[in-house]
Amino acid sequence: MKQASFDVLGNIALVKFQKGVSSRTKKEFARKLLSKQRSVKTVLEKTGRFKGRLRKQTTKYIAGEKTKETLYKENGCVFRFNVDSCYFSPRLSNERDEISKMVKTGQEVLVMFAGVGPYSIVIAKNSRARKVYSNEINREANKYAELNIELNKLKGKVVLLPGDIKRVTKKLTYLSHPPTQ
Repeated sequence: MKQASFDVLGNIALVKFQKGVSSRTKKEFARKLLSKQRSVKTVLEKTGRFKGRLRKQTTKYIAGEKTKETLYKENGCVFRFNVDSCYFSPRLSNERDEISKMVKTGQEVLVMFAGVGPYSIVIAKNSRARKVYSNEINREANKYAELNIELNKLKGKVVLLPGDIKRVTKKLTYLSHPPTQ
């Protein structure tokens, strides 16, 4: 019987255990994971789903280094983020790559609900988009998105538009089509 599934986000393994698995079994699983997956330094248990407007989740430390911040790499890009306070799914990596291939030269792209910037950054780095606008309401995710833009050397190509998209669209219209004088 399968007791757990996990995702690896940089040096953190995020494990979802089936109900009823004992603490001892969880720690044993975590120790084995740390010994077999050399890149993993921290094992966290996913204790809840992403929830709320800010899409936060809860995790519980099981073994390894006590951190919830990681550096994750995909599609030639790097992303730093906190797994509890920022939404991120490594399972969307292929989709991000596919979408970046659909962007045509010179296009401007808006990514809503952008989190720490994975779609925005993958598109900006791997396509010939003129500019990518990245919108997110979660303040902490925006701080990480700003850092990730710098880490990927995309300042000026990715523009952060933090806040509620209902209010941000007016600013976006101005940025895309400034008044002529």
